[in-house]
Amino acid sequence: MVHALMRLKGLRTENGLRQTDMARLLGISQPTYVQKELGNRPFTQWEIERLLKTFRKKYEEIFAPAERRVNLRDIAWKD
Repeated sequence: MVHALMRLKGLRTENGLRQTDMARLLGISQPTYVQKELGNRPFTQWEIERLLKTFRKKYEEIFAPAERRVNLRDIAWKD
């Protein structure tokens, strides 16, 4: 997942967004966003969907490593 999170960071910086901007977009604190971008905390389903819509990307383009399929256990589902 580390390489996938590097893609997210790349998208963020390419679009001129700061971690604070991303946190605001997701409705979370900046320290929480940093932990998620570093891979220390999982993104929720809603956060993933919001990121995909914002960047107009498919899940695989941001989060899924090219060498493996999506493992649903890597996603923190929000009820």
